[in-house]
Amino acid sequence: MGYANGDLIGKNIFQLFPDSESAIFLSQHFGHQLANNKQQYLVDPNPRHQLTGKRSNGSEIPLELAITKVKIGAQTLFVTMLHDLTEEKRAEKLKSEFVSAVSHELRTPLTSIRGALGLLVGGVGGVIPEKSMGMLTMANDNAIRLTTLINDLLDFEKLEYGGMQFTLEATSLQELLEKSIQANQGYAHNYKIAMKFDPSNKDVIVLVDAQRFIQVLSNLLSNAIKFSRDNGHVDIRTSYSNNWVKIEVQDYGIGISTEFKTSIFQKFSQEDAKAARKYAGTGLGLSLAKNMIEKMHGRIGFTSVEAEGSIFFIELPIQVSH
Repeated sequence: MGYANGDLIGKNIFQLFPDSESAIFLSQHFGHQLANNKQQYLVDPNPRHQLTGKRSNGSEIPLELAITKVKIGAQTLFVTMLHDLTEEKRAEKLKSEFVSAVSHELRTPLTSIRGALGLLVGGVGGVIPEKSMGMLTMANDNAIRLTTLINDLLDFEKLEYGGMQFTLEATSLQELLEKSIQANQGYAHNYKIAMKFDPSNKDVIVLVDAQRFIQVLSNLLSNAIKFSRDNGHVDIRTSYSNNWVKIEVQDYGIGISTEFKTSIFQKFSQEDAKAARKYAGTGLGLSLAKNMIEKMHGRIGFTSVEAEGSIFFIELPIQVSH
């Protein structure tokens, strides 16, 4: 921190951490009146927190702070450990900029490639021999897969570094569900999967970013379709309890193994390499979904039985019910 030995004796620790978030954290762990020996100390076993420190010359430095309370006889000591995060933050920034730059540079030519392939597969270029059509279809499917990967990487980079903005607005849940299902009808048709949804007589208003919510639900629907058995179906249901609405997406496919359940919402998480190749996933979708739903003050979870299928659910607080 740039202080000479002894310079900080008798001074308030708040001087070293001037920002408001650090002040709140320190107040919770040291108490509001550091000079008052009768205060109640609220200290967890080994809390860690990233905050901004102020050096003796006034410059700021990113730090990780850990606090431990130690009792020696009748005396209580606080051991604080500071870790300089300057290099880690610099590396994170470089990584973020690299991922963002590469993703953006890939997106532009890929959009053109995907558009051209889509037109050819759609028959704009005239009749194409069956063998050539198979190759074009494969190229088009992989272009779509690569586009999804790039979009997921960009979204995750925005979420991790605060670049993704959420505009929460009161919206009809029924409308959001119908739009999400409609957006995935073509995908379900390709897999020969039927989506079954019985609209409820009760509609509710939820406070969400509509675009992001549809993105999350579409991820759950596409996963359910992808992991279903041929000619199967996916059920979409809603239920209500204690001013919360629960949206369930149920498939009757391969299910999730016990070993994989604990890491399913972690980024780049996939059950195994073979599954990644077969089902064309990025390992980011569910991690993104969890982060997005939590930004909208909701919850996400699942139940699953291996070889029998899975139910993924979203829970949101109800704003208005009618």
